[in-house]
Amino acid sequence: MNYGETCGYLRSLDSLGSVLGLDSIRELLKRLGDPHNKMKFVHIAGTNGKGSVGAFVTSVLSKAGIRAGRYLSPAVKCPLEIIQCDNRNIHSAKFADIISRIRPICDGMVSDGLHHPTKFEIETAAAFVFFAEQKCDIAVVECGMGGLLDATNVIENTECAVITPISKDHTAFLGDTDAEIAVHKAGIIKRGASVVYAAGEYDVNRVIDSKAAECGCPVTAVYQDKIRWRLDDAGALVMDYGNYSDAVIGLRGIYQTVNAALAMECLEALKARGYNIPKDAVYTGLAKTRWFGRFERLGSNPDFIIDGAHNPAGAAALAQSLNTYYPGGGLTFIIGFFADKDYPRILEKIIPMAARIFTISTPDNPRALSAKTLAQYIKKYYDVVGVSVTECASVKEAVNAALAYTKPEGVIVAFGSLSHLSLIDDAYHLCRLF
Repeated sequence: MNYGETCGYLRSLDSLGSVLGLDSIRELLKRLGDPHNKMKFVHIAGTNGKGSVGAFVTSVLSKAGIRAGRYLSPAVKCPLEIIQCDNRNIHSAKFADIISRIRPICDGMVSDGLHHPTKFEIETAAAFVFFAEQKCDIAVVECGMGGLLDATNVIENTECAVITPISKDHTAFLGDTDAEIAVHKAGIIKRGASVVYAAGEYDVNRVIDSKAAECGCPVTAVYQDKIRWRLDDAGALVMDYGNYSDAVIGLRGIYQTVNAALAMECLEALKARGYNIPKDAVYTGLAKTRWFGRFERLGSNPDFIIDGAHNPAGAAALAQSLNTYYPGGGLTFIIGFFADKDYPRILEKIIPMAARIFTISTPDNPRALSAKTLAQYIKKYYDVVGVSVTECASVKEAVNAALAYTKPEGVIVAFGSLSHLSLIDDAYHLCRLF
């Protein structure tokens, strides 16, 4: 298959959905020669911040001269970004080559009476094949959903398990309480690994500490009140944490301080295991980290911000950053969600800062909440605050309308489904050209 045919093949597997469990991925990897057993891992689970922590860690490892693979999901700008080595996406020809090798193995599993692997399982297997062929010193791997039963949890050679802040999301699969969800996230902890996690509610901390003790793992909890941060004169985020002072953080958004602290602790754990990571590589790597769609400013006059907040905890973090960078409210929002997200609780955090809202929906996506339904909901429940709401037929229409409405000194914020971010980015730059 060429790259186009490969993408078409993977899209055809969307109907298989998400399947929690490891039997299928284990069988697929066995037939591929178990490439995941040939390397070491940083494994990341959590509700919010997995991508940012992965970006920080791989940026620092690259600066330290350590060959690092990275596997992430979902793709936002390009399908190839889910598999990387040394901060570069896998080449399209290599991606097509690996998937072409995996496809007949999947067909063979079906012929043997087994389930066909899902798209995520195939992509996960492809990442492990690629990392092994690239002879990566270590691979930084994010869970797709949960942890315990996530396809990535076939890995055993975990150097450090990182658990980012936990909150309610995917409750149909993971449970209704934070503690129940924590059981799934803590499932990535393997015997002898170092464990780093973002301290949260007592019940969550207890679940993670208990699992770490059961596996004989050294554990470090990152507490928000141990982090000191400020904005410098240029608006850059600077923080002090542990042995690091005046560390410039390359990603904007106050919520990145916890993610950066988790990355620092992960890197300290790797250093204790013999990885050569000089302190200056940590400072440089944190400052040079780039990760699309995380409180990212696309342009100014007016400032145009995109953010991947898609659950209540993410919305609360976004609200904190907006109140820090743009106090006073009166903001213009472009918002779109998947219908299975807790958008009523997300909106509670955002509506008080809004003057105007344009609603959008992801085109041709069965999970999308329609722009009309979202607009009607906001008008029904938030009319008292006098927020003006307009449903838009397309992302481009919403971006054009927001730019026309907002004064140069104002602020536009686009957030919600991650699937919107690339469309918004493209529409924004197209609108600025004409």
